[in-house]
Amino acid sequence: MARYSKVGTSGQDRFQICFKDSQTLELIRHKLCTSSAIIASYFDTISGCIAFCQNLDISPELWEATKTTLESCSRRMRLHERTANLLLVQSDETRKILSAIIEFRNDETSIKSSHMMGDMMKVLTELGASAKQENASLVTLTEKTCEDSRFIKTLTFIAMLYLPTSLVATIFSSNLLQLVAVGNNAGDNPTRFVLATQFWVFPTLTFTLLGLTVISAVLFDRSQKRKCLITDF
Repeated sequence: MARYSKVGTSGQDRFQICFKDSQTLELIRHKLCTSSAIIASYFDTISGCIAFCQNLDISPELWEATKTTLESCSRRMRLHERTANLLLVQSDETRKILSAIIEFRNDETSIKSSHMMGDMMKVLTELGASAKQENASLVTLTEKTCEDSRFIKTLTFIAMLYLPTSLVATIFSSNLLQLVAVGNNAGDNPTRFVLATQFWVFPTLTFTLLGLTVISAVLFDRSQKRKCLITDF
């Protein structure tokens, strides 16, 4: 399969080759080497048998038959030896091709991984740039919010300066203070301010409404906090 496998392509010609195939090939080579050693020892055995038979006192016909049988076995062993050597040579070439394919595909995988890492780095760089822009926008928005807050504080302070004046103007423009002439004769008699008989209603209603407003604000704030806690759980 390693001989017909292609590199740099994808599809049916791209056979699945892995390190396990290389291990299997090494096991086959080990068995072939063991077989070659056994065949070599078999040759020594045949040579020993021939030498032993020559020293025996046997008939020429039996000697010829024995010699012919041993030579026939030797020829078959020679054939097996050539086959084992040929398989060893082919397996060695296949091992080199297999190692080259595995090395190439490892390099190919490394290149793909490098490209993927490069793409991921580009994406992360773009995300970092976007986050930096968002942070800059948030800083700008925060600065603008602080400016608006300072402006509102200034307006609030100015409004608080005018509150006593507004209160005095409200009291003097209402019927709570009455301008009454001193004396019985009309004309150039001096006048003075006199509190109305129902003046106590004004501070009573004012402080009552103020208390109700504060209590309503506190209760509303507590209810909102309780809703937030329920939502978090």
